[in-house]
Order: sequence, then C-alpha cells, then structure tokens
Amino acid sequence: LGTAGDGIGEEVVNQTYNILGQEKYRQKLKFINKFDPVLAKQIGAGSLAGIMTSIDEPGGLANQEMAVLLTFLIVTYRGGLIDFFKMGGTPVNPVPGFEINNDYASVQERMHGAREILRETKILFNTYVNDKEAYAEMLRKQREFNPDWGNRIDLYEQTYREAIDKVKRGYSSSSPLFLSEYAASRGLT
Repeated sequence: LGTAGDGIGEEVVNQTYNILGQEKYRQKLKFINKFDPVLAKQIGAGSLAGIMTSIDEPGGLANQEMAVLLTFLIVTYRGGLIDFFKMGGTPVNPVPGFEINNDYASVQERMHGAREILRETKILFNTYVNDKEAYAEMLRKQREFNPDWGNRIDLYEQTYREAIDKVKRGYSSSSPLFLSEYAASRGLT
C-alpha cells in the first residue's frame, strides 16, 4: 500500500495513520508500513485467522504458507482463491470480492463484503471459544491441505484458451449468461 503511483493505497495508508492517532485505538492497533519477511512468517505462525480480500488473487503463495501454518483464511470467492478454498486451504466460507473504486456500487460492495468478513470472523471466533471439538476438527482438516498445484498451470492455460475461444465466437465476456455458464462448466457455482 502507498507505493509510488498507488493513489488509493496512499490514501488508505493516510487514513490508517489517522485512525492510529485516535486515543481509543492507540494501544489496540499496530500498523507497519513496510514489508518484514520475518514478521510476516511470525504473524502466520501465531494467528488464528487472517484475511485475503484480493478480488482476483491467483491462489497466492502467502495464502498457502498461512494454510500450512494452520492459520484459517477468510478469502474472496473469486480468482484462484476459489481453488484455494475448494482444495482445503481454509475451512472458512469465502466472502464476495469487492472493487476498490469510490463509485456508489463499489462502496456498497465493500460494505457488503465487510459485513460478510465480520460474520465469518464471528463464526470462527465462536467456534474457537465455544466448541473446542469442532475447532480441533477444523485444524485436523487444515493439516491435510496440500499446496502442490501439480498440473494447475496446464488447467489454467486451457481455461484461458477456452475463454478466449468463446469470446471470439461471439460470447460477451461481460455477459452474466457467459460468466454463469462458464463458471458452471468449471464446477465453480
């Protein structure tokens, strides 16, 4: 966030510093505006859960590392994160993806996504606190996650070629019919 040329990220960084300046948050939040690879691994190893709200994440090495460390991730139901969830990378139900633009629809989408993230977080926390047996079962299943993508690259290339071919034959890539039909053919619905 906040790298040169990333106006929205810079705005988020500034808003975060404003929040941290408020007395009620001063002792509760920590914002580190740099990448620290050692800290990144420690966070994963010591976390109950994390979120990856990318809308078109291609699966994500960071997600796989967190899953192997038994951190449950809240991910969006888009891009490679669909595969990550279906392959057992997280037991937490995915939430809708959302855009970062400031138009009305994007803001509403973010608000809906935030409510879903909160809902899934509460479910996970409630399980952790009140149902140790169910939580232990979730951990057992998480241990079985295998991040080896094997032939996934070939599958993605084939999927991409098929999508391009359909567009060339007259399907509109933005058509809801095209997207739902294509998602259904891939078992993504």
